Amino acid sequence: MKYFRLLLKILEEYLYFYQSIEGLFSTLMISSSILVANE
Repeated sequence: MKYFRLLLKILEEYLYFYQSIEGLFSTLMISSSILVANE
């Protein structure tokens, strides 16, 4: 049971990390498309 809780914690951390990376990537895409539109 202890291992399961640890695994859940790791999964939670991974999901948070993945979401932050995804958010950063989408921000990058939006800003680059704005730059392209301005040229």
